[in-house]
Amino acid sequence: MSRQTIRIKDRSLTTLAQIGMATQWFPHYTNDTLITHQLDVVLLSFIMRGAGEHLIDDRRYPVHGPSVGITHLDQGHCILTGGEPLDIMNIYIDLERLRMPALPEPLQEMVPRLLPLNAQFVNRLNRVQQLDLKPDSNLPIVAEWLHHELIQRNPGWECMVMGYWQIFLTELCRTASDTGLTLHANPHPSAGRLEKVRAFIDQDFRKPLSLAQMAEVAGLSPTYLCRTFRTYAGKPLFTYLLERRIQAAMLQLRQTNDKVIEIAHAVGFNDLSYFNRCFARLCGNSPRAYRQKR
Repeated sequence: MSRQTIRIKDRSLTTLAQIGMATQWFPHYTNDTLITHQLDVVLLSFIMRGAGEHLIDDRRYPVHGPSVGITHLDQGHCILTGGEPLDIMNIYIDLERLRMPALPEPLQEMVPRLLPLNAQFVNRLNRVQQLDLKPDSNLPIVAEWLHHELIQRNPGWECMVMGYWQIFLTELCRTASDTGLTLHANPHPSAGRLEKVRAFIDQDFRKPLSLAQMAEVAGLSPTYLCRTFRTYAGKPLFTYLLERRIQAAMLQLRQTNDKVIEIAHAVGFNDLSYFNRCFARLCGNSPRAYRQKR
């Protein structure tokens, strides 16, 4: 099976360069070619109607409408159709450029799980995720509004898009909180226990968490937990915790005027120098430079 690299940022999707978002709608999408492709942006594959399969590496997962598939940047995938075409909208998101609206808690905590903020935060659990929607979900309607504004670009379109984007992201986080995410990950015998630990970290990452606490949550020995979590998520347990804290800090830097030291303490760091070093290593620049750039 071959793979293609598609540079979406280099294509003539002008709104992606302007505000960090673009859409393409394929009302009669068909594909039976086993060629995966990877993108240089985050892709939301919004299946409005129909059923098919999501191919990730050499594994296939059933998909159907209405649902949203979230594919992290640089991850190889493709969507295969069966006898009937799909009605599918691609939403391309450049998270380096797109403004992230501040959401009320607990929805704000869901954002990094849905949209990891740069390629450093990809792991085996978030590279491709699926969110099944209820038949009465408002997301398809909001997606159509987004698409219309991005295509028509009538006066005031940027303001309209940002408003719809906040509504869309709010509904996305609500749905993920209510129904959960389907993870396209390889099966693991301890997946249920490890997901308890991951949920514990996602909820309490701001607190000082110990290995003993997390092992107790999982009902596993500390040594076995560390070994199996790394296999399951593709990253060590405390790396996952560190990245969770840094992503929360990234959002606060983008959305607030809070002092860097206040943000560091708020997301679980007691030492500002250590926070600055970790942030620079993962994000490529200091917290102050990151805020100024965005």
